Amino acid sequence: VQAMTAVSLRLQRLRRHLEGDARAPMLHDAEQATVAAVGRLRRLIFELHPPTLESEGLAAALRLYLQESFDPLGVSWHLDADIDGEPSRACQVLAYRLAREALFNAAKHSRCHHVAAAVRRRGGGIHVQVADDGIGFRPAPASPGEPGHLGLNSSDQMARAAGGWWRVHSREGSGTVVTLWLPDTDPEPAAGEARRRRSMQGRPWQPRPEPPGADPAAASLPAS
Repeated sequence: VQAMTAVSLRLQRLRRHLEGDARAPMLHDAEQATVAAVGRLRRLIFELHPPTLESEGLAAALRLYLQESFDPLGVSWHLDADIDGEPSRACQVLAYRLAREALFNAAKHSRCHHVAAAVRRRGGGIHVQVADDGIGFRPAPASPGEPGHLGLNSSDQMARAAGGWWRVHSREGSGTVVTLWLPDTDPEPAAGEARRRRSMQGRPWQPRPEPPGADPAAASLPAS
C-alpha cells in the first residue's frame, strides 16, 4: 500500500509539472487508477485482518462481520463461541479468514433466512462451523473464488497447509454447512478469565449435522 501511495504522489507531481501538455490527461488517468487501487488494497487488508480481531479476538470479529453482512439483508443469525483464551495468532487469522469466506458466500449466494456460526476448541485446535438454510448448491472442487475471495479448493488447500481440514456439505434446496478445524499449537493463555460462553443474537438454532461417515482427520471435497 505504501509503495502504491508513493507512485500515486509521483504521478500527481509529474502531472502538475506537465500541466498543459498533451500527455497530462493520460497521467491523470494513471493517477486516478492508482488511487483506486490503493483504496481497494486498504479495504481488502481491513476485511482480512480487521482491528477487532487483534483487539477483541476471534469471536468478536466474527460477530461484527455477521452484523455487517446479514443485518442489512434482514437475515437472522446466531453465533455460538466457546473458547478458553484466544488461539495463536496464525490460527486466529486463518480461522477468521476461512469463516469469513463461508459467511460471505452465504450472504452472497445462499438466499438464506438464517445463518448460524459456531467456534469451539476441539482436539487441540479451533473448530468452526457455518451453516445456512438457503438454496444450497452442488460443490465443485475447482470452483474459483471471486476477486478478493477464496474458492472452495483454495479454502481446502489453506486448511490442509496449516495441518487442519476443511469441508463443505450442501445439496440443492437443503442449505450449506461449511466445517473446518485448525491446529492451535501455541494458544494464548486465558489470563485467569472464566470460560467464555457467548450466544449472540438470534434464536437458538441447531445446524445440520456433518456428513455421515466423514473422516475429520482428512479434509475432502464432496464429489460434484
